[in-house]
Amino acid sequence: MERISDWLTTLLVGATLTQLGPIKDGAGRLFNGLAPAVGGQPGASAFAGSVVVYFAVVGFLVGWLYARLRLGLAMSAADALLDLSRRAASAGDLGTARAAKDAAMNITQGTTGAAPTSPVQNIGGIADRYDELRSTPASPRRTGQMEDLVRQGRAMAKSGEFSAQDVQSMFTLGTPGRRVMALALMEGDIHLADFSSVLQAIEGSQSAFEQYHGLIVANSMLGSLSPDERRGLKTALEDPTVTSRWAQDSARQALADTIYNRLDETP
Repeated sequence: MERISDWLTTLLVGATLTQLGPIKDGAGRLFNGLAPAVGGQPGASAFAGSVVVYFAVVGFLVGWLYARLRLGLAMSAADALLDLSRRAASAGDLGTARAAKDAAMNITQGTTGAAPTSPVQNIGGIADRYDELRSTPASPRRTGQMEDLVRQGRAMAKSGEFSAQDVQSMFTLGTPGRRVMALALMEGDIHLADFSSVLQAIEGSQSAFEQYHGLIVANSMLGSLSPDERRGLKTALEDPTVTSRWAQDSARQALADTIYNRLDETP
């Protein structure tokens, strides 16, 4: 489709440049023909021409902006979800494959005019899948599947369909899966980040996985924190009841140390 679009653009530009004379004559006839519809007074042809040109340009810009800002992101997110579905199916994880495929279908339905489910419902399905995985025995494979679900959440954040209030409510009122998906959305779009939720994910996390992603978001938003928020985060990272939770986890320990050292820097 991208190649065809490029070919058509080249064709239209080339045809326009070679047919400027006929286009000018045709536009003149069109504007004169529209003049009676806008009053037929002197200057009506020029006014009709201005209206045609204005809405042609605005229509092009609106279509181009929609394709770039919404359609392109939706297609990229759907492609990523379908790729995840294929990989999960090949690995025998039919639950993740089905959830990823359903999420991709919901995204494409939303861009083609079919009755879409809301973004919160879409990510709610991914959160439910996370909760299902969490109930299974811990293993490297399970952790990898959970990270795949977080990647889906990050991709959905780029759709622009979520507000900071949506994400905060999802974390505050949600299940463990929704809390993690809220953090994933914050990772995908740092403008959705809510400090109180991130601090809760670090201090009162329901799992090591949630705490790890809370630390990731905290590290990303350090530059925008107020002095009081920086002090609150530093206090949490000094709390023995918090630090003891990652004593045997080098990844969380290293990330926490990075954040702590950055907090000592001048904001």
